[in-house]
Amino acid sequence: MRSQEVIKRIRSAFPSDASPAARSLAAGEGRKELGGRRWNEPDLPTLRRHHESLFFMTPAQLVYWLPAFLVATLRYPRRAGNLVGSVAFTLTKPRTGAYRKLYAEWTGLLTEAQRAAVASFIERFLVVHGEDAALEKSGRAVFASAKRR
Repeated sequence: MRSQEVIKRIRSAFPSDASPAARSLAAGEGRKELGGRRWNEPDLPTLRRHHESLFFMTPAQLVYWLPAFLVATLRYPRRAGNLVGSVAFTLTKPRTGAYRKLYAEWTGLLTEAQRAAVASFIERFLVVHGEDAALEKSGRAVFASAKRR
């Protein structure tokens, strides 16, 4: 699947009209620029400045904001900068640690269409940004089953 097709799939699977609570961010600089906005509104420089926000979101916030980062990573592959690492880390299932529980919570909130969109993203990400064994394994284990349906 080409990047534009994956982006279309992501946009279709993740509504931008979620509740204000999901759109808000708890704290930090990201709250000023991202809080209260729709996921499809921030531009690439804003997302690059706040790539670390992915690590501090609640599960609902992460499900809401994730598509913004996925789309930017595919749309601007040469200018994505630190989004690439942050997105790969976010999508990679942790083996141990506190983040493992959060990972299970946010991935558990995804609909089948969202899981399929993330699986398509991972496939395209690996083509565009290079191999990442841990991400590829997570993609198969966590998201790929939805893609087949």
